[in-house]
Amino acid sequence: MTRVILKPGGVAALLLATAALGYFAVRGDTGNVANNVPSPNANVRIGTTTWGGMPGGGASIQNGDFNSNFVPARFFGIAPAPQDKPIEMKARVSGEIADPWVDNSNWAEITAEYSREYETDGNSYQSVRLKRVKSGRLQMVQFVQLHPGETYRLTCRLRAKEPTPASLGFIPLDGGESPQHYVTINRKWQTVEYTVTLPKAKYLLAIGLPQEGAVVHIDDVSVQPANLRP
Repeated sequence: MTRVILKPGGVAALLLATAALGYFAVRGDTGNVANNVPSPNANVRIGTTTWGGMPGGGASIQNGDFNSNFVPARFFGIAPAPQDKPIEMKARVSGEIADPWVDNSNWAEITAEYSREYETDGNSYQSVRLKRVKSGRLQMVQFVQLHPGETYRLTCRLRAKEPTPASLGFIPLDGGESPQHYVTINRKWQTVEYTVTLPKAKYLLAIGLPQEGAVVHIDDVSVQPANLRP
């Protein structure tokens, strides 16, 4: 397991976490959030869906099979900025992203397009085309609420037009260690598993793509306690 130390920013309304590891430039930037990190028992509303914890310590991943609603791609937790401190939006994203997933790349100099694509059996999946990368990486996230100190297993299926690097990990909303797992995605669907013990309750589950020109397909994302088998 690779652990990356992320340090939060100093502005209360701006939850930022940054880190770098080689060319990945791993960054856990939670964007501009309207309020401080919510209380441990609170739900968090981003976009059209309210997210909360699942009894028994499971994570309430929603639309992890990418067969439900898709919405125009948008950034995570953007709130109105003070006039004297405008938000710098470096990334350009377009297309449709599965709700309640959101893009978390507004800190990176990238151009990307999200889209919904279908298998021959009618099941849909998330497609991401990374058109330009000047700095940083694309990062697609969803909020998860966990039980601190428990061990979890993150599972997803990935496929790429050409072999490309990717990362899977958890970014704490209040800063700190952001464990990441690095893989190379190939042309055929592959199931990736990552098991990790997480000390906090509130994270962004993050899928990171650093390579310009990559076209990546994402499906069947889940997070469950490691002692539960699928």
